[in-house]
Amino acid sequence: MYHQRQGGQRQFSSQLLAVSGEGDLVARLVQWLRPRVHEVIDVDRMADAVAVSSRSLDRRLRLDVGLSLAQLLVRLRMETACSLLETGSHSIKQVACNAGFGTKYNLRRSFAKHMGVLPTEYRERFD
Repeated sequence: MYHQRQGGQRQFSSQLLAVSGEGDLVARLVQWLRPRVHEVIDVDRMADAVAVSSRSLDRRLRLDVGLSLAQLLVRLRMETACSLLETGSHSIKQVACNAGFGTKYNLRRSFAKHMGVLPTEYRERFD
């Protein structure tokens, strides 16, 4: 269970996962996913990227960090969206597309669920 930080602060950092070890499977996956979060990515494609079976990858991720592959991808997409909202002047629609959510609706829904605020409210905290 995650504790919700006040003020729409980030709950997760893939940077911590990526430094867990040079040859670490999870770190390699995060490094491969990060520049591709805007793409449609399925489990088989993730497994192929790190040269293991999809079952092995899912099992290893759950053991190492307690997340499913889908949860990891959403978190990386949230991290990307937060960064874009904090530093850029992209429209909410552009942020949704660049972060892999596809639509403003999906971005808003994810922000409400994971951050407790809407993307526009999150952006206002950094203006």
